Amino acid sequence: ANDSVLSADNNGVYSVTVTEEVRVTVSGITYTPDEPDPVRLKGEGTESSPYLISDLKELRYVADQINAGTNINFILGYYRLENDIDCGGETIDVIGNGISGNSFFGGHFEGNGHKISNYRIESRNGSYAGLFGIVQQYVAPGTAIDDNLGVIENLTIENFTLDAHAPSSSNVIAGSLV
Repeated sequence: ANDSVLSADNNGVYSVTVTEEVRVTVSGITYTPDEPDPVRLKGEGTESSPYLISDLKELRYVADQINAGTNINFILGYYRLENDIDCGGETIDVIGNGISGNSFFGGHFEGNGHKISNYRIESRNGSYAGLFGIVQQYVAPGTAIDDNLGVIENLTIENFTLDAHAPSSSNVIAGSLV
C-alpha cells in the first residue's frame, strides 16, 4: 500500500496529488471551525451585579449589543471595567452609535479607575463619534425622571484617534465622551 502522511501548508491546507485511480481514506482529522468563542460577560447588568468588562473582546461585545438597539438590558445596563484595556491601535465601534432608534447608552459605566487607550474610532454613517456616542436618559413609563440616567464615571481614556465623516446634509457630533 502507498501510505502517505500529509502535512499542512502555511495556510493549514492539506493536499495530495492523485495521478491515477486510487482509493483515498482519511482518518484522524478533527474539524474546528474558525468561529470566535462566544462572549459571556460575568455579571447580570444590574446595580448589584454589573456586567464585568475585562478585555477588548468584551468591550466590543458590549458596543455591538448596545448598537443593535434591541436589548434593553444592555442599553440600560450597569457595567464595571475590571482592567486597563490597551486596544493596540485597533478600530473600535462607538458605544451608542445612534444608527438605530434605540442604539444609545442609558446605563451606568463604572470605569473603576481604569483606562481605555490606544484606539481608533471611525464614524462613517452615523452622526455621533466618540468612545460613547449618544449618552442619554431613558424615562420609561412609570419611572422617575432621575431613573436611567446615562452615566460614565471614573474612566480615563487616552491616546486615541477620532475619524468622523458626516453623512450628506448632516453634521457629526464628536464625542459625548471621546
